[in-house]
Amino acid sequence: MSAVEKISGRLALGAVQHGQAADFYGFMRVGSIHLKRVKIVGELAPLLRDGEICTVWVARVKVPTPLFFSTVTSVIYAIEVEGTLYKAVEETRRYWNGSRAWQAFMLAIAGFPTMFLVGLGLLLWINAVRLMVGSGLPVEKMRGEPA
Repeated sequence: MSAVEKISGRLALGAVQHGQAADFYGFMRVGSIHLKRVKIVGELAPLLRDGEICTVWVARVKVPTPLFFSTVTSVIYAIEVEGTLYKAVEETRRYWNGSRAWQAFMLAIAGFPTMFLVGLGLLLWINAVRLMVGSGLPVEKMRGEPA
């Protein structure tokens, strides 16, 4: 499941964790739309201000989690503030692919020592494969969407 949508309205930001390449919000509200698990590439993050009216372009991606569950992550790749459009599709794609590869690598490595513990290692390996094969960002839609 990958969907791209444009959302406009007043911005309400939740708690944020600053990372090296991206910021992670537990939740964010734009107008009447409530987003959970929001990731924003570092260069776009400083443009978001609580209470400001803006337009954001969001890619919603279904991401597998351990034990065969999945969750939806919202990735903001373009922001329009005061009539100026800021777009970071390529930076977002590089960050997303890099973080997916790193997580899959760590799951595969963790599978080796736990291989003989009631199949836990096998579950970790299956989740690593699910993460790499799972739906990625809809980059072609993202490139054409903001105009």
